[in-house]
Amino acid sequence: MLSTSTLFVALFAALALFGLTLVVARRSLPQSPELGLWAHGTWLNIAGFALTISRVVGPEWLAIVGGNACVMAGLWCYAHALRRFVLGRAAGPAHPSLFVLGLGALLLIVNQPLPVRTAVLSLLFALQIFPMARLVCTHGWQAEPSLRTVCLSLALTVFALIVRAVHATVSPGEYADFFQASAGNGMTYLASFLFPLGAGIGFVLACLERMTRSKVALSDQLQQLSRLQQAMLDTELIGIARLRDRRTVWANRALERMFGYDAGELAQLPSRLLYLDQETYDAQGREASPVLQSGGTYRTQMQMRRKNGELFWAEMSGVMLGPEHCESLWMLQDITEQRLQQQRVQDIAFHDPLTGLPNRLVLADRIRQTLLQGERTQSSFALCFIDLDGFKAVNDERGHDAGDLLLKEVAHRLQACVRASDTAARLGGDEFVLLLAPVDSQDDCDEILRRVLSSIAQPVVLGDGPAAVVTASIGVVLLPGVQGGPDDLLSCADQAMYRAKRAGRNQVCYWGAEPATQRAALRT
Repeated sequence: MLSTSTLFVALFAALALFGLTLVVARRSLPQSPELGLWAHGTWLNIAGFALTISRVVGPEWLAIVGGNACVMAGLWCYAHALRRFVLGRAAGPAHPSLFVLGLGALLLIVNQPLPVRTAVLSLLFALQIFPMARLVCTHGWQAEPSLRTVCLSLALTVFALIVRAVHATVSPGEYADFFQASAGNGMTYLASFLFPLGAGIGFVLACLERMTRSKVALSDQLQQLSRLQQAMLDTELIGIARLRDRRTVWANRALERMFGYDAGELAQLPSRLLYLDQETYDAQGREASPVLQSGGTYRTQMQMRRKNGELFWAEMSGVMLGPEHCESLWMLQDITEQRLQQQRVQDIAFHDPLTGLPNRLVLADRIRQTLLQGERTQSSFALCFIDLDGFKAVNDERGHDAGDLLLKEVAHRLQACVRASDTAARLGGDEFVLLLAPVDSQDDCDEILRRVLSSIAQPVVLGDGPAAVVTASIGVVLLPGVQGGPDDLLSCADQAMYRAKRAGRNQVCYWGAEPATQRAALRT
């Protein structure tokens, strides 16, 4: 049977080897600082065992107080490591209190007989270890399967320490000499101090298990992120390209399809090929460069060119990836349909839906602009209010469809009669307005209106029936000469138009001129 001293030396060697193993494990697992605390506890236990064995050659009080104090400090490190590992926080206030209590007890029993010291110290150690076993059993049994080894080791240690205390109490004779103790005494010593090995091995396994799960979870997250990133890059809606010095390094399939290129065909091609012209390419570069270099996001909408030459509208945004490599990331979306829809909305809001001519809103805005321009350049212009003669009869006899065809044809003829700088608008019904700008004299206005009267008076074919013939009565306001805004000027031109109707229709009347002085030449 091995003696107690032999068992202590063997245990000391085993703990020393385990301490070195913990040092290696701590460096291999920097994510587990709790291993460092456990390593400290192990080395304190080793120091305690060394001091205990040193009683052969040194003072007995130093071996008793110093050795057991080191062991209790090591136990406190274990408790601290377990609490941080299981609960994520530092050791509770009870553990330092137990440590201080143990030190006090050591000082009181240093001169007591060995059986008394053995019983008291065994109970103190059991009191320190029991909360650890309870903590692991309560919180870590299901969370970390490897902690079950720790829990069982701690529980068996508490049991062995209690047995040792009882053994020292009921059989004090066997504790007369420490190094010549009985086999029972040696076995209880061995059982009570083997827990740093069993529990330590379980704790290392638990740290490894947690790290492995973390790596697996991280790997799953990285794979999920990679799949998500790939899904984002392979989106069918948004084209993505990476450029270096304005040459395509990489482009996703959405961008290649957007511009009509085959897979991989855009690689290393200059982005100039995607732009409308060189001027647009240079201008976009000048605008984007300062924004990208400052770390901002450049956004714009512009027309771009497909491989087959077709133009489309794209919304693009870019960010700088690596200023030192002149790399940037661009995202583009085809917004041609959106632009067309916006254009359709604008056409509905600002143009007559039947004839396509500008409506009252646009006309009023252009009158205001013409007034301002006339003030700056001292130029003249004419506002002509046109009402069709005989339109109501055609509309009533031939129907609304025929009336709409007639209005569209009149609008077409008005646009053919005026110049590019003039505006033809429809107010509603059979009322039209011409804004002639500029006009150097009334003779210039007469010449244009003579063409208008002649053109409108030409027959209009409306379906299978006979051709319809209508004429026009026109009221004119010459400016400058009349004060007011767009509504006032339209009102004056409207009144002049009614004078033309009362004078016999199919003629022109000027606002402010006497009926006798109206130009007979402007009649057909």
